Amino acid sequence: MLRSGQKKNMQTVPPTLGIIAGEGIFPFLVARGARRAGLRTVALALKGSAWPDLKHEVDVYHPVGVTRLGSWIRALRRYGCQETIMVGRVRKVQLYQRWALLQYIPDVRTLRLFLKQVRRDKRDQTLLQGGRQRARGRGFCIE
Repeated sequence: MLRSGQKKNMQTVPPTLGIIAGEGIFPFLVARGARRAGLRTVALALKGSAWPDLKHEVDVYHPVGVTRLGSWIRALRRYGCQETIMVGRVRKVQLYQRWALLQYIPDVRTLRLFLKQVRRDKRDQTLLQGGRQRARGRGFCIE
């Protein structure tokens, strides 16, 4: 029990930025900038898109499937990400190739998104907006 005037010795944990990383240099630049700003960085590296060298620029490197939105949300929650940003390129073409469903087996959340929205409108914006809405419904803000 603390007496008046005493402070409990609490270790402060820096805020955590989740980086959903696609292909290219932008995930590296965001990670470096966030670390310089004193943030803890967690990279959810999209398999087949993110460059492996990103693991040297972040505090936590966690590979995730492109079509596994549920695993993204679980990982963000596990690592305590307060804010999340999507950066880098994801080649959408690979998702719509014949038999791609077998290679990129979606989880239930992603399957619902495809069946309700993306099936009719295959624009990049539809896919990204749908993913952001699903994550927002689970308490995460993805920019």
